Amino acid sequence: MSNQQDPASHPADPATDKANDAASAEGKVLSTPTNSLSPSLAPIATRHPLQNRWSMWYNSCSKDAWEPRHIASMTTVEEFWCLYNNLLPPSRIPLGNYHFFKNGIEPTWEDAANQKGGKWWFELPKSESALMDDLWLWTLLALIGEYFETSEDINGAVVSPRARVTKLALWTTCNDEARMRKIGQAWREALRIGGEFFYLPHNPDSSQFPGGKVPKYLYKEPQY
Repeated sequence: MSNQQDPASHPADPATDKANDAASAEGKVLSTPTNSLSPSLAPIATRHPLQNRWSMWYNSCSKDAWEPRHIASMTTVEEFWCLYNNLLPPSRIPLGNYHFFKNGIEPTWEDAANQKGGKWWFELPKSESALMDDLWLWTLLALIGEYFETSEDINGAVVSPRARVTKLALWTTCNDEARMRKIGQAWREALRIGGEFFYLPHNPDSSQFPGGKVPKYLYKEPQY
């Protein structure tokens, strides 16, 4: 991965930008047809296997396309870059969500692996969409590189462009506060940004809160 160029450093290509804009307008997220996502990579002996198999999903915010759609799965570093380099960045897709999860786990609260977990999340204004593109990539690299000491407690990540903000979330398997706080601290250190990070279980018990009203977050990593 160390030889991979920073996508932000690539020279602008008007033809590619035009094609990407057209794809975005049509609700598409792939800048290359899916049948072109398996080029001749390096020989098997030189590929770099990932510790876990990962899958990328996408869903639109429109009512008729809310169900997450599986895009591709990957088991090597080379397959990851092949997919990533052919996806529109979060800042260029229609309102919706990219989901990047361990294989076998669907990006829904109802999946058995997610039911007892929750998510760390933060948001940035649309004016910082380019930064969020970078933070999304850095989060993906932290996941496939098993950066977190308790990687087994993490199921995946979701980036959600909206009209005024973009949210980025890290989904977890459980709600043990000590373990979750450790993940939140490590994630912010990996992204090297300040601001507040919030944690909330997927299925909080409303009876535990005054008036039965679930708060915006259960606990947070404070701003610094």
